Amino acid sequence: MLTIAFAKTLDRVPPEVRDQLRSRLEEIARTLESLPSGAVVWDSLYESGMLLEVSGWRFQYRIDREKQQMIVQAARFRDS
Repeated sequence: MLTIAFAKTLDRVPPEVRDQLRSRLEEIARTLESLPSGAVVWDSLYESGMLLEVSGWRFQYRIDREKQQMIVQAARFRDS
């Protein structure tokens, strides 16, 4: 199962947004886990960064193949 990790602290992100972020990432992880391990899409997911927007915040994350983690690498409010 993919776990969720944060490369940086998200202290400046409001708690309710952090909760929504974790919930959405968990849903994405469950969906990805339904894909066969040999599916071609996995190579793209491992090599590409992804973005997720939650309540005006933009989060950049990637999937680490070895650790089987979704790692949130950056958070930025849309207007900043």
